[in-house]
Amino acid sequence: MKKLQSIITMALIAMTLFSGCKKDKDEPEANYFKVGNDSYEISANINYVYEGIKSASGIEMNFVGPGIDLSLDGDGIPKWDGTDIAVYFNIFTNTAGIIDAGTYEYADTYESFTFEYGDYCLQYTDGVSNTYVLITEGTITVTVDGDIYDFSLTGKDETGADVKMHYSGEFTYYTPVIAK
Repeated sequence: MKKLQSIITMALIAMTLFSGCKKDKDEPEANYFKVGNDSYEISANINYVYEGIKSASGIEMNFVGPGIDLSLDGDGIPKWDGTDIAVYFNIFTNTAGIIDAGTYEYADTYESFTFEYGDYCLQYTDGVSNTYVLITEGTITVTVDGDIYDFSLTGKDETGADVKMHYSGEFTYYTPVIAK
């Protein structure tokens, strides 16, 4: 009887401990860029819109770490100040000027739902010669919920290292004026 009472007591204690460990709600995933095992914080983005490239709308996507301030100058031209990680993609969408939700595959083409170029610089500084590493394969997944974009990359760079990225937040768009 004493043994049965001990088992019941232990079971009640275990149930109480495990039921109290449930999370109230999921924490949002951090914004990061990862090369191999090294992870870097991503804090901002700006996207340049180019229309009329073959059958799709091209968008240059730029993501930077917290050490770089992305802003627009008095003429509405993007301005980068500081030093930190910078990540770049050239993607193609169905809808002019908008990043469509979907899966974008790395390909040497300008077709919708592809990205034909990507690179990163771990210590980018505007106005100086920077060293870039090409992203040579991968998949970008984009989901959209209102004004919030969830952007994820899984791929490889030119050295064969695994690269991953996650960014969730509003996207900033800039349409450059192209001289005719």
